[in-house]
Amino acid sequence: MTTQRIIPFCFILSIVLLSGCGAKNTRIKTEMVEGVITLDGVPLSKATITFHPQSGSEVASGFSKEDGTFVVTSQNGATGKGAVAGEYTVTVEKSEIIFSTQDSPTGGAPSATYGPQLLPAHYLDKVKTPLKAEIKPGKNRVLLELSSK
Repeated sequence: MTTQRIIPFCFILSIVLLSGCGAKNTRIKTEMVEGVITLDGVPLSKATITFHPQSGSEVASGFSKEDGTFVVTSQNGATGKGAVAGEYTVTVEKSEIIFSTQDSPTGGAPSATYGPQLLPAHYLDKVKTPLKAEIKPGKNRVLLELSSK
């Protein structure tokens, strides 16, 4: 084979071999998860709801609105919304947010800090929480009923 034929042959061969290389789509299939959270029968607003998988998938979470509704999202989901189908333990956090009335020393906006947790401690612990959810293929609606006792 002459040099004139080897160079094009090597070029085409390298394109064929490299075409399989590159980043793979690492997004995983998630199922839509919406829900309502209540505390003693009253909608719980501004709470962080976290779904901890009982096996091998990723954590998903949501933040409740004034009416207690929330939508769960995950970092690597195909749409960013939802959770991988499976069994989950659910934790809930709600803190008082304390805003500083003084501007920061550098002249920026007032700062905010988190105060004490406003829910019973067992809702914060993924081992002790009584909250469970099963996410199935398709659209899921989860009702989380918490008690202040």
